[in-house]
Amino acid sequence: MKITHLKAPLIILALLLILQSAILCVPKKEKIDTGEYSLAAQQRMFSQYGDFFCLSRQNDFFIIETNSDSISAAYEYTGIEKMDFAEPFIYGNYMYYITTENTQNYAVEYIARIDLTDKSSEMKLMTQGNANITSFTVFHNKIYYLVKENSDNGQTYNLYRRDMLTGAEKLLISGLNGNGDFLVKKEMVLAGSTAFYEEEDKTAVLFQNDSEQYFTTLGLWRNRYYCKRYSKENDRYEIYSYYLGDNRDNREKAEFVCTLPNSMCEYRMFEDRIFFMTNTAGNMLDYNYYDITKGEIINTAGENGRKNGFKCGDLPIADYDCAVFNDMFYAYYPNGTFTRISLSGAEYPESVLTTVSRQRPSGGFGEFYEWIDYSAYIGQENDSKTNAQNNVNIIAQDK
Repeated sequence: MKITHLKAPLIILALLLILQSAILCVPKKEKIDTGEYSLAAQQRMFSQYGDFFCLSRQNDFFIIETNSDSISAAYEYTGIEKMDFAEPFIYGNYMYYITTENTQNYAVEYIARIDLTDKSSEMKLMTQGNANITSFTVFHNKIYYLVKENSDNGQTYNLYRRDMLTGAEKLLISGLNGNGDFLVKKEMVLAGSTAFYEEEDKTAVLFQNDSEQYFTTLGLWRNRYYCKRYSKENDRYEIYSYYLGDNRDNREKAEFVCTLPNSMCEYRMFEDRIFFMTNTAGNMLDYNYYDITKGEIINTAGENGRKNGFKCGDLPIADYDCAVFNDMFYAYYPNGTFTRISLSGAEYPESVLTTVSRQRPSGGFGEFYEWIDYSAYIGQENDSKTNAQNNVNIIAQDK
């Protein structure tokens, strides 16, 4: 009798164990922390997401991982052609970028991607060919990109959305003005003073513009949207914000935040700070940011600016860029140089990314990319110039 009474519970237990093992065998869906919003920024030299940070320059890039200061150079990734690389953007484990194919009549641009966790992965095209992709970003499983296209009225900027799972493509906003920066948040796309509401499938003016100068997107902080506009009267950029929540009393007006000094690079917003670079020290740049919560401009070198550091010389303004990663302020100079300083303290020396010669683990010496203090970098540069001059003298003596 006891055995008979135990049959039913045992059968149920066995079924539960089978069901549990079946559940454990089902692969877990990859969870991606998408963040609050995703920004499309023109002339982007840096990109960061999760554990990866990318530094890029013409036809070249470097990857730095969050938990390691080791640097992977472009040549370590076999699935990408360096000559067709621009505007990197990291999302999840992938790096997206613009690649170009030259046809018989014109150049065609695509958005492609590689897997950063697999250096032998092949490049994959994610969009159809377009003549001129101005900027793009990725949010969830969709790519949003702005294309400069020819029409009967001349050139127009049109913003598209492409579903990476289904391949479905849709024109969201046509005839955009501005320089191409926009952001995507849940159910909403913001480009300057224009908004596209995805659920309602409609475009609307977010707030009125009382100037002939266009608003350009900067970022989002605590449901407040930030953008900039050039002021001819002040010859400065003015920062405005617009609250995206319940704003009945001031629904169509953006609030003035501050006026910023002219920057050597695009203003870049990271959380509650807007970063920029100013040429206030002759031929050296100061690294600054506007603290939104404090309402003040902070110079990372202190009140008197930098007295020593990497020299910018007469390099063009348009090609600088800056970014923040692991509490470090990164800068890009148009001659291809990367520098960085700590945001935690002004005493931290500026360092420069360069090649150093050191022994390989397998034996012999090789060239490796490393960050070295500016003083050591200058010493290395001076040694190189001295060696080069000595070589010239030796050649002259041989003659």
